[in-house]
Amino acid sequence: MEKYDLFIDSLDSEIIKLLSLRQKYKLNSKNFKVFELGGYNKEDILISNIDNNIYINELKETDYKDNFKKYEKLFNNNLIKKKDNPNITNLEELNLNRIIKQCYITLLYDLCEFGDDKYYEIACDLDIKILYHLSKRIHFGYELIKFKYLNNKELYSKLLSSNNTSLLIYYLSESIKEPTYLEKLINVCNHYSINHILVQSFYKFYVLPFTNEIQYSFLNKLKSI
Repeated sequence: MEKYDLFIDSLDSEIIKLLSLRQKYKLNSKNFKVFELGGYNKEDILISNIDNNIYINELKETDYKDNFKKYEKLFNNNLIKKKDNPNITNLEELNLNRIIKQCYITLLYDLCEFGDDKYYEIACDLDIKILYHLSKRIHFGYELIKFKYLNNKELYSKLLSSNNTSLLIYYLSESIKEPTYLEKLINVCNHYSINHILVQSFYKFYVLPFTNEIQYSFLNKLKSI
């Protein structure tokens, strides 16, 4: 489990570092608005500047990369070449990128000075980097639950057979460890000079619950097999 914790710590550190850089620029909400900056047409749908940049990046990436790790989720699922057997249940199908993006935009309103400036493209690039790191951090829950399940099959088999969703969520959330984990983020926030309460709240209400949702989805699909 140690290597998983180290990987998560490295992602958290990078996310907080990028957020500390992002807070130096204004909100630049025009990056998220469809009819600002001219709008972009993709497959007869108008999209925003950030969505257009994400689409271009993922289009290039899928051209040269066939295999993505299960926790590397795209924001444009339609670009992925389907290789899965339709008769086999995909335990790692759930993709929360859409809601991750919406929650991150909400965070920006508290993190950044309101308004637009000439650095909107720099801000957009930072937003995209942060979104991919957040996505990886949350969807890494697939790796966590596989490790937990394989190392304690008896416990999780009992939890699944009990149909007690609340108890299952309790074990997934590791509520006893959560306060210590959130406190650990304070040092990282202080190192990068960013409001730790803002970051802790974002993790408490979004990052950690979304990670639990990924794990719960995996187990729920496993149960149906």
